[in-house]
Amino acid sequence: PAREAYDATISSEMLVEKIKNTKAQYEDSYQSAVDAVTYKAKKDDLILVMGAGSVTKISEVLVKRD
Repeated sequence: PAREAYDATISSEMLVEKIKNTKAQYEDSYQSAVDAVTYKAKKDDLILVMGAGSVTKISEVLVKRD
């Protein structure tokens, strides 16, 4: 597995709420993340995808999009 044992005391949503001075955004699915990025990104923007598990699916979809 990509992480330790499940810990219900922390979540991605909680992390986004705690991050200060940023435009961090939580998306509840890979597709909504792809949609959000493609809506906001401009030509020549750098998109950095970070996470654990199969988040590489997001970058694979983004690379294939126009």
